[in-house]
Amino acid sequence: MQRLRERAEHRRTELEQLDFDAAPTQLQRIMQEMQVQQIELEMQYEELLTAHAEAENLRARYTDLFDFAPVGYASIDVLGMVQELNLCGAKMLGTTRHRLTNRRFLQFIAPDSRPEFLRFMIDVLATDDPITLEVEMLRADDTRLRVCLHGIALPDPKGTRLCRLAMIDVSAEHQARTERVQGEERFQAYLDASPDGMLLLRGNHVAAANARAAALFGVATPHDLTSRHLATFAPPVQPGGESSSSRAAFDEAVAAAVRAGHARFDWQARPAATADELTLEVTLTAIDRNGPAVVLATCRDLTELRRTEQRQRAATDDLLHLSLRAAERGLWTWDPTTDRLYLDERAQQTILGPTRPAPARATLATLLEALHPDDRQQARLDITGALHTPEPVQMGWRAVWPDGSEHYVATLGHAVCEATGGQPLCFNGLVREEQLEM
Repeated sequence: MQRLRERAEHRRTELEQLDFDAAPTQLQRIMQEMQVQQIELEMQYEELLTAHAEAENLRARYTDLFDFAPVGYASIDVLGMVQELNLCGAKMLGTTRHRLTNRRFLQFIAPDSRPEFLRFMIDVLATDDPITLEVEMLRADDTRLRVCLHGIALPDPKGTRLCRLAMIDVSAEHQARTERVQGEERFQAYLDASPDGMLLLRGNHVAAANARAAALFGVATPHDLTSRHLATFAPPVQPGGESSSSRAAFDEAVAAAVRAGHARFDWQARPAATADELTLEVTLTAIDRNGPAVVLATCRDLTELRRTEQRQRAATDDLLHLSLRAAERGLWTWDPTTDRLYLDERAQQTILGPTRPAPARATLATLLEALHPDDRQQARLDITGALHTPEPVQMGWRAVWPDGSEHYVATLGHAVCEATGGQPLCFNGLVREEQLEM
């Protein structure tokens, strides 16, 4: 107002230049005051027009923001009646705004969610803090959608408290959560129904397990396996010589499963609080290879099966050795990967001689050194070549016994190869002594 007064005084100074000398002094003063007041009113009117224009501009911007917001907005009075609703809110409810204004908002809440919504409205109007609720809502065509409501109480121009609602459609997120929960429930049901021990491994540690797994590893409940590494339920050393305590053998098997998608191996386990050992067939299936690997481990107790196989194998070996002894033949095996040579008693006597003991760790060199110097190179070529021959191979060399006598040994054998790839694993041969031709 002071600024307006100063502007009016300036206008009055300009008017003083007009000719008022002929008028009485009092009249002249009154006219001057009236002119100043007129100028003040004109300027106030100009200010009001400017303020009104700014207010209209702000109102238009607010209306645009309100109407075209990507989420639904609504104002609800204390009686639950819709006072305002934006376009997104009307679209969410499947009708137009004029059909929703002054209607009870509760009509658009699914019946099973209405008690929660009423408590939500009471809480919102009773406090100044924002409150959130997720409810099922009904569209005009009775279809449902899942909506997250964010409510806060604010006064209207008359001072009456209104509930300002922001409505966000979370139907897709809710459906994803529901499907995830259902998937987890089905997966848990699958685990519980399996006759094998089932464990879900995350980062090589147990994240979930079934009751059968708990029984296999000697714990009371599946929860007792959670966050534990399976190496804690194993003897210090596995049958193949791998260390269990370092966890490296099991972790490498999990890594192989992640790389290939699956892996299978035998694992020696020792249940908690017992000295007994179990032979488990572990099948690993990679479920998620991103981030910490998620792997499903199926553990099947093969202890009795492996013991039966071992007894049968021992009985078969006894029969084989009896047959070989009756036929005066010995058995020898060479592993090219480890260069380990196995000679049974008959083969040892035939090749090395009856008085020469076999070394603790026999190799191919052990066999070659027992042969005549002129036959060693050919024997090496015969044996290494036989590894890549699919058919049985017959070979013969002269063995020199410790007493200097020469004995002709004949061998018939074949290579054992991998089922896939054909990589030779070992060479198995039968050996017998034949008379040297003079």
